[in-house]
Amino acid sequence: MVVTASPAWSWHSPTQVLAGHGATEALGTKVRQLGRTALFVTDPALETADEVRQHLARAQIRTHLAVVDEPHPSLAAVNLLCRTARSARVDVVTGFGGGRCLDVAKAVAAGLRNPGLLDPAGDNWNNSHGLVAPGHHGLRPCLPSVLIPTTLGTSSEVNAVVSLTHQSRKKLMLHGLLRARLAILDPVHTRTLPPQLVLSGTLEAMLRLAVPMMTSPHPAPLEDDLALALLGRLLNEGESLASGDTTDTIRLRIAKASAATQTNWALTGRDPRGHRLWYLTNDLAALAGVSKMSAMAAALPHYLSRVVSGDLRYGHASRLAELGHRLFHTTDAATAADSLASLVSRWSLPHDLPPALDPHAIAASTWCSWGQGRPYLPDFTEADLEEFYATVLAAFGQSTVCADRSGNICCCSEQPL
Repeated sequence: MVVTASPAWSWHSPTQVLAGHGATEALGTKVRQLGRTALFVTDPALETADEVRQHLARAQIRTHLAVVDEPHPSLAAVNLLCRTARSARVDVVTGFGGGRCLDVAKAVAAGLRNPGLLDPAGDNWNNSHGLVAPGHHGLRPCLPSVLIPTTLGTSSEVNAVVSLTHQSRKKLMLHGLLRARLAILDPVHTRTLPPQLVLSGTLEAMLRLAVPMMTSPHPAPLEDDLALALLGRLLNEGESLASGDTTDTIRLRIAKASAATQTNWALTGRDPRGHRLWYLTNDLAALAGVSKMSAMAAALPHYLSRVVSGDLRYGHASRLAELGHRLFHTTDAATAADSLASLVSRWSLPHDLPPALDPHAIAASTWCSWGQGRPYLPDFTEADLEEFYATVLAAFGQSTVCADRSGNICCCSEQPL
């Protein structure tokens, strides 16, 4: 008998999570253990930022305010903040806001100790690839960062990912150095977040678990059980919130479950590039001018239908059926797909796409960022991508006839990663 060993995997999360009502009260004490001069990165629309900053002042921590006013923070803006923070001798970085603020805080904390990591002239940034994944050689531990999210779903406060734009293209930087030292989950900071946005974040966290499970061909009992338990918890809390329970308690439960999707073993041992729906909708969202979750919600039923049809590039129907058994009490993959996709309408999530989108242009952009034989969208051709986007757009009454192709925007001369 031949025994096939499972691939080795490792797991490490250096982020301490402090969660609960009033958790922000500990901010000053926690930050003072890490430094005396803080860069305070926040969003200009947050009226409670001064109140949070006062926790640092009471702990005798000097703060330098950094307001993130770009809708899509740029590499240039982060480098400018690094220069300001370096001049101020900052020794700890705090982030208070949504995913973009937390991403900027993480990037600055890493860049202050590793200027080359954010060098716009470096090979990682000057190509059409969507991913920036620097190696570990010569990199120093970053400054400690403390992150307080005011939104739900991205779990930027605990992950090792930063999204920045460079030369008009969205780049995803991935490195263990980007993980925060401390994340504070306090429901007071999500109390005014509209229920629709909370539900959108809930579905985002669910898809972060569900899609990699579907693209993993073989059962992994421990990891599957963890993923399904979190999925069930997120589904139950989402249904409660959609039914009118918008209390702090529900919001905190969703925040903890979302963070747990990236701080336990639910995703270990799976392909780290297994969230193919994310790669398929990243450039769609950018070109359509909609949020990432609006694009995901628009594409979700079409993605799942291809899983059900047996197209293994999108996932395995048997794994979708396992998910359906635990979440929707069905072992039929098609019924499971319908039940999962129906959350978009049942939760009244935004999923419309603007008119006059060109599937060829979207496919060309996705091909540049994530295709060309790289492992993010394996076995996809540019024509396959165009056909997928044409199907998605057709559901919104848009013509699937592509625009003039003489201006192909795909300028991909680099070799695959």
